[in-house]
Amino acid sequence: LNVTGVAKEELWYLYPEFREYEKDCYFGGCSHISEPVCGIKEAVNEGLVSRIRYDNYCILYEDIKSQRKY
Repeated sequence: LNVTGVAKEELWYLYPEFREYEKDCYFGGCSHISEPVCGIKEAVNEGLVSRIRYDNYCILYEDIKSQRKY
């Protein structure tokens, strides 16, 4: 997946299976990684969203985040 030019805040849009659960996030602007109440993390834990896809999202999110520091 090429994420060149994708902001970390917009990355989750590339995962269509996340959309249904994003509305259950407590915080606006949720990164879906470290927040305590996250609909996407809950869906992953319940087996409604692929753990592999979510783990890939987390890796890409951190990659994008670290690239912005340079």
